[in-house]
Amino acid sequence: MEQVQDSSELQLQLASRGSRLIAALIDSIVLSIFILPLMYFTGGFESFTQSPPTEPSWGYLFLLGILNFILFAIINRNLLRDKGQTIGKKWMKIGIRSQQGDLPKLNELLFKRYAYYFLIGYVPLIGGVISLVGVLLIFGSSKRCLHDIIASTQVIRLNDC
Repeated sequence: MEQVQDSSELQLQLASRGSRLIAALIDSIVLSIFILPLMYFTGGFESFTQSPPTEPSWGYLFLLGILNFILFAIINRNLLRDKGQTIGKKWMKIGIRSQQGDLPKLNELLFKRYAYYFLIGYVPLIGGVISLVGVLLIFGSSKRCLHDIIASTQVIRLNDC
């Protein structure tokens, strides 16, 4: 005889902050495999070898951010669409869900959650501050960053990865 689960047992468990951090690091490493050679061959590191070192132009960095977003979308498209996961989230057995617990649509994930995440830092003067504050919101009780709030998502632990 199969036991009926109580509704409190079916509640979603939020992913730990540590598992989210490790997943983000894994995703960053995967992206860097593509972005670092691209930067090398387009002169992205030349400004650092000048004396005194300078920063690459804002336009170059913004274009790199857009390419980063496009590569991220290509690499993670199927996982995001089918399971609400990136490569890092899959390895950490966590996934993105709506506030109601449903799997969000791919376009909502890409354009509400990740476009913000990838591009906000390039807004002159305040982008870096907004990006930092947005990530620090994870230390609230809801464990949600600003990109989660904007997209009405949460990151949960998964058992069936």
